[in-house]
Amino acid sequence: MKYSFALVIGEAIGLRCFKRMCNIKNIKIKFVISSDKKYDSAVKNICKRYKIKFLKKKNSLNKSLSCDYLISIFSNLIIKEKYLKMFKFGCFNFHPAILPFYPGINPISGMIFNGEKNIGVTLHKMTKKIDGGNIILLKKTSITDDYNLIQCMKKIEKLTLKILNKFILTIKNNKKLKEQLNDYKKKKKFPKTIPNNGKINYKWNLTYFKRNFNAGYAGPYKSTWGKIYFLYSKKKKFINNFYLTEKTLKKKLQKSSENVFYIKLKNKVIKVETSDN
Repeated sequence: MKYSFALVIGEAIGLRCFKRMCNIKNIKIKFVISSDKKYDSAVKNICKRYKIKFLKKKNSLNKSLSCDYLISIFSNLIIKEKYLKMFKFGCFNFHPAILPFYPGINPISGMIFNGEKNIGVTLHKMTKKIDGGNIILLKKTSITDDYNLIQCMKKIEKLTLKILNKFILTIKNNKKLKEQLNDYKKKKKFPKTIPNNGKINYKWNLTYFKRNFNAGYAGPYKSTWGKIYFLYSKKKKFINNFYLTEKTLKKKLQKSSENVFYIKLKNKVIKVETSDN
């Protein structure tokens, strides 16, 4: 039996999953919605190649587009309940965190900030409650205190592709999808964006500084969680990297060169590389 799918995708991971699904036999992708503008061109090109309908936004949904399954992969679009009812076998969402503990936005940063030893990806049914539907599949992987956001994203991508493969295989083999209760009451507290808007507090110890830094570090990409900064000559200096040092300081802050500074934390002095954005 051939099943039809609709996709709502975001981020590079969503694009990669879309490419993977285009090469799976006995499934048909009916349409795709891209929630990340920077990938629109790539998504459109793939849609053109495989003769898949590309929708500019979720408001383009209508009954004529109904199909067997809808899959949302790391998308920030919220699909209204009336649209969720359009799909014969249900709607499913890939959430880049372990549910029910980390629902909502920026959960990877939240897991890093809270010092979790495991991160993961959850595939769950979509309901009117965001990230609140029953859990279908869940995969975890371990991290250390030194892992940052971009390193965790690489692990998350691998887990997502494994879950996608298992999910599609289950459907193709006409096996029943097992559901597990997603107890929303078990969710943990974590900041949705960087505390204090990212401004450093010199009373932080090294551990707390690292958690803030790692939770927002995305390398050359923009972090929606935020970056640590300090003020120097009334200008914001964003911290791009840091190093441990045995240097001693009398002041909280000392300039070394144009974009290199020493910072005195509660229990350690660190050397940081900065930029103005």
